Amino acid sequence: MISIDTFSSLVDAIYDAGLHPEKWQHALTQLTASIGANVADFKLTDLSRARFTVIFIGLHPEVVDRSIGYYGNMDPIVPETERKPLGALNVRSRGCPQDRPRS
Repeated sequence: MISIDTFSSLVDAIYDAGLHPEKWQHALTQLTASIGANVADFKLTDLSRARFTVIFIGLHPEVVDRSIGYYGNMDPIVPETERKPLGALNVRSRGCPQDRPRS
């Protein structure tokens, strides 16, 4: 369980990153530290500029590059996201094949 001060700091960081996308790295670093995680990733989609940004925390840059190159070509979320109108939510289970087992 995190303290109310830590929670408040996390909410501030997330709202700040929502207004200033370059601050997501800091927000994710705070989040992973607060829950005791070692790695995290976050995909930011800006359809108005046709730009996808993936932020990784706790992974060596070479691993990140290889992961993006390999899994980026197989990602079922990107094509679905590109078809949706600006601002529409993309629920992961809708982008995955229905025959895929769920955890």
